[in-house]
Amino acid sequence: MSPIVVTGLGVLAPTGIGCDAFAESLAAGRHAIGPFTRFADTAPCLAATLPPPWDDPALWARAGAGPDPLAAVALVAAREAWSHARLDDVAPERIGLVLGTSSGGIISRSRFELGDNTPDERARLLEQSRADVQTALVARGLGVAGPRLTVSTACTSATHAIAIARELIAAGAADVVLAGGADLLAAEIVSGFDAMGVIGPGPCAAFSSPAGLTLGEGAAFVVLEDEAAARARGVAVIARLCGTGASADGWHATAPDPTGAGLARALEAALDDAGVSADDIGYVSAHGTGTEANDAAECRAIARVFGARSPPVSSLKGHFGHARGAAGALELVATLLCLTRGVVPPTLHFNEPRPGAAPPDPIAQPRPRPHHYVYGAKLSAAFGGSNAALVFATADAAKGLASPRRKRVAVIGVGVAGSADVPRAIDARGFDAVTRALTAAAARAVGAAGPALSAAARERTGVVVGANRLPSDTAHELWQSIRARGFDKVSVPAFSRLVLNAAAGAMARALGLRGPLTVLAAGSAGALRSVVLARWLLLGRRDADRYVTGSAFDPVATSACFVLGHEHSDGASAMITGAALGAPGALSATIARALAEAGVAAGIDVCDDSADPDGLALARVFSSGSRALVVADDPHGGSVALVVEPP
Repeated sequence: MSPIVVTGLGVLAPTGIGCDAFAESLAAGRHAIGPFTRFADTAPCLAATLPPPWDDPALWARAGAGPDPLAAVALVAAREAWSHARLDDVAPERIGLVLGTSSGGIISRSRFELGDNTPDERARLLEQSRADVQTALVARGLGVAGPRLTVSTACTSATHAIAIARELIAAGAADVVLAGGADLLAAEIVSGFDAMGVIGPGPCAAFSSPAGLTLGEGAAFVVLEDEAAARARGVAVIARLCGTGASADGWHATAPDPTGAGLARALEAALDDAGVSADDIGYVSAHGTGTEANDAAECRAIARVFGARSPPVSSLKGHFGHARGAAGALELVATLLCLTRGVVPPTLHFNEPRPGAAPPDPIAQPRPRPHHYVYGAKLSAAFGGSNAALVFATADAAKGLASPRRKRVAVIGVGVAGSADVPRAIDARGFDAVTRALTAAAARAVGAAGPALSAAARERTGVVVGANRLPSDTAHELWQSIRARGFDKVSVPAFSRLVLNAAAGAMARALGLRGPLTVLAAGSAGALRSVVLARWLLLGRRDADRYVTGSAFDPVATSACFVLGHEHSDGASAMITGAALGAPGALSATIARALAEAGVAAGIDVCDDSADPDGLALARVFSSGSRALVVADDPHGGSVALVVEPP
């Protein structure tokens, strides 16, 4: 397989609509940070908001009756990337979409509905706000007829989405994938960060003073495809995506590991995946939120990987704020636009190094610096202890070939449990019902996989979880705090769980799992989709030996989790020999691809997983020791098929 390359870029940012305006603002050193006045309920602060007409609050208010605002914003950026890459030339069923978002549709569209209605009505409203609804709308608006996934890992969402898009191409699930992120500011988001005390008094001055973040919003997408296919189509190659990496801190719900070890592991995995060394990296686009905790931890991670020879490092959040789930895509697009012009973007508003929280060269100047380099890195970190890294390169870079893929994956542990079954050794204080059930099931699956994991093995055990929406008890707690005390005193514990990866992050901390961590926003077959993605990651990557998969579904009675390993793993209860994803309504074609990969023509039992919210049907299949075809079709998430055979 030839390298994976970038052939299209699209952006809607506070500093510009479209790549030309965005690039011009970067070249001029302009930022879009100013007084934030959109919501009357939030305390005064600074933020970077989208330019007209996208700054009109009426656009967001039309969500219930007209176009979904997040989908509308995402479509602006995605259509530019589509046009840039000339995707009208590609068969729609061979185009995939991976959207990353932190908030997405998780927050109720009518702010006090969750506080006023019954639990069943709250669940219905939250179901309407599933994050994968926006992905379906974007796919429909573009005419994407291939697989689509929604990634929600807080502020690493877009970076993870881009990494997963590369895996879809490597697995043969799509020829071309649009990948990126979108997020909009909401009163809950502004108030939550304000209650945490991390919003700065001035524009974000990453690595400098005063400390504090500036919130932002926007959308950005890249188009990824196999280089040979791109050149055969005659489309220009902008850059290469050489490697990706991820990890879990296993440290805290909102604060990063202060040693930087987790983010360093993600970057080292990306370097290994790309086949390059730290010495090859000529520039790092940092997460750089400007907060005391993030900047210090990130600088320690950079020092761990690069030592005394640190390349230039800059943060772009002083330009267009922190767009959370869209941040990684916005910053990658900005970096690639600068790369093609032979410059690196500066860290705006930098005045003096903050002690212990500044890299040796933060590019402290008002405009981009001329700088030639071949390989660069993009870092992202998030609530829930999620870390992600990308290694990219110029179009003519010599390295960056995809790794050879393995053949089969084994199911080596199955666990089923309810929210009351958390082992006594685990401190579950502060866990909502979904997190308790997920943690209990994962603990049983890990125990069944045996033997007890060493510290080194825990760093090579990843997590992929499917989650449908914000847990209703967390949503209720958040809204009750607002109703009782106002937006300026929102519940910080509830706000810290206002990300879809909160349950998976808490489970990883509880079990000490520090490998790659990803959460898919999915419908009722979330566990099945998580298994498919974890299998692809095990087949094509070298940074994990096992994955814990499952579903964090709300409402929850019981949850099922599974441990996947390589085909030579001991104690396997089943083998996964084929898998495929497809568009909604394309289940027949999806099944055909999965059966073809498995080499199975007939004589296989079919298990419809479409109405299996907790993964229990999948658990029965994995434990049965028989051959089966597990399928599901969701109007938002699309079709999925998995071939299971005896070990």
